[in-house]
Amino acid sequence: ILHQAGRLADAAALYEQVLRADPANVDALNLLAILYETDGRRDDALSLFDRAIAARPTYPEAHYNRANTLAALKRDELALAGYERAIALRPDYADAHLNCALLLKKTSRPSEARAAFERMAKACPGDARAHFGLGEEAAAANDFAAAIAHAREALRLRPNWPEALNSLGSHLNAAGAPDEAIAAFERSAALGGETYLPPRVNAGQVRLSRGELGSGWDGYALRNADPENPYRAPTIAWPWPQWQGQDLSGKDIFLWNDQGVGDAIIYASIVPEIVAAARRCIIGCDPRLVPLFARSFPSAHVVAYVAGATLPDLHSCNFHSPLLDLGRWRRRAFAAFPNRSGYLVADHDRSAEFRLGLRKQTSKNALLVGLSWHSSNPIYGAAKSLRLADFESHLSDARMAFFNLQYGDTTQETARLPRGATFNTTTAFDRFNDIDALAAYISALDLVVTVSNTTAHLAAALGVPTWVLAPQPDRKST
Repeated sequence: ILHQAGRLADAAALYEQVLRADPANVDALNLLAILYETDGRRDDALSLFDRAIAARPTYPEAHYNRANTLAALKRDELALAGYERAIALRPDYADAHLNCALLLKKTSRPSEARAAFERMAKACPGDARAHFGLGEEAAAANDFAAAIAHAREALRLRPNWPEALNSLGSHLNAAGAPDEAIAAFERSAALGGETYLPPRVNAGQVRLSRGELGSGWDGYALRNADPENPYRAPTIAWPWPQWQGQDLSGKDIFLWNDQGVGDAIIYASIVPEIVAAARRCIIGCDPRLVPLFARSFPSAHVVAYVAGATLPDLHSCNFHSPLLDLGRWRRRAFAAFPNRSGYLVADHDRSAEFRLGLRKQTSKNALLVGLSWHSSNPIYGAAKSLRLADFESHLSDARMAFFNLQYGDTTQETARLPRGATFNTTTAFDRFNDIDALAAYISALDLVVTVSNTTAHLAAALGVPTWVLAPQPDRKST
């Protein structure tokens, strides 16, 4: 009772009293070890679990709890062995099945994790968590039809489960069913309460993709308060309030990027309006963007800043705002988007020098085409990416000359190109780290063909004609 009430010190004293009278009391050993684990005393916890198991080797709870402590210590193989022992002793031990599967998933063993969830589903047919896990594994493998089926089965077993409804919404959206996805997100949000933010953020993203900009921005603005959001910026105690669209006349504002370089480039399209409206605008961005942004927004003060880092040494401001939230106040309808060909300015002299060099490598009338085919996004990158080999038939077309814009090491892929394929890779600069040089290089081209990645955002922002290759959802998967 004391343990359940959170009176841990009193509970520990009672367990220790029991063990002084009965050193082999397995229940007291197990429970005191759990208490030690809760208190961070993991080595002491393991010692007690070992004593409990020595006293009763067939005690599944001690094996399970010991495995949890080993997992917390990142002793993964021993933890997995402990879960397996607990399952062998009690085949329907649902928590042991689940934690075994989750540890396999965490340690990047997807086929084994899927098998563990499948085993759980057979051993514990009434436990919705097995199908929830199978749905997540199927989604990770881009099998959204299976992911949807498992999420629905989880909800059949456990109706009104907010997390399962949120996952169902994600799977439906990935399968090309946004209306059904939003319905699932809305139901999840209603059941989860005001503090359960993932379905609100997810619904915001879907609405943005459907052009429902106002409600989309409102939902997406919750992303940094959502602890489950993989792109959540570190919590920052700003000395100024966040801008909520107020009049900026006579005011100073600090704009900072809370996500990647590509996102900063996209939302920098709104910066000129903020610069024009405010007395002073300071932009904090990735150091690689500082020279490009300083040239493009000469009336702003541009400083190097990465989310979560120490705040730059700035004079007091009236407001701060993530770059990604500017759209909430300045782009609530498509009519608010300006008609222009670009808003970033490359180094003109360097671009002209690059173009002369590119022309020397090609025939006089060939179209100069930049190519990028891979996204390094840790969550969506694989679904957005192609292979260089997918472009082989075009690389031998004499009407075009192709130039490598892909960041990262591409030597293995370029080496596999067949004879007759022409693909030029410059060594004049680092395509990942020297973004200002990359901008000048892109500006020297006639066309950019790319998947959805930073290259796409940068080329379009520079006003270079850009073709973006995007994956098409399988709309039959629902």
